[in-house]
Amino acid sequence: LEPGKALSTNQEFMTIVQLRPIQVHLNVTEKDLRHVKKGVQGEAVPTAWPDEKISAEITEVAIIPTGTTTFDATASLELEQGEALGLVPGMTCQVKLVAYENPNALTIPEAGLFHEDDDPQAAFVYLKKGKQSAKQPVEVGEKHKGRVEIVNGLKAGDEILLEKPAN
Repeated sequence: LEPGKALSTNQEFMTIVQLRPIQVHLNVTEKDLRHVKKGVQGEAVPTAWPDEKISAEITEVAIIPTGTTTFDATASLELEQGEALGLVPGMTCQVKLVAYENPNALTIPEAGLFHEDDDPQAAFVYLKKGKQSAKQPVEVGEKHKGRVEIVNGLKAGDEILLEKPAN
């Protein structure tokens, strides 16, 4: 827009934005989609203030991808009373979500989990029994960073082998 010049018909020259509440638009990959649901909590770290952590909650997740394997999602940020930070639309941040949490989860190293050759869904471990071992069927839950949640078949204190026994 220049002084003394007119705008063309239907020419956009100004966008009015609302500064609060703050929402973040996310791109969720297909592999992560099963973990990103409405209500999932996490935290956002603004690029401009990397030492700040702001509570975030997923408010919407698209059911159709926008790209080949990317889904749009929206998270709302919860600023503490009086916390302004100078965040404005167009700024970026990194959002980390707590997709699954079970403080009572029993986990084992992924190396200690085995599967039947004829049935890849049938999981088992080798329980250590003195100098012997016993094959123990288990029910598997979530997997993360080399650890596997065991939902059923083991109890705290059970010792397992990380390699198949030589018997």
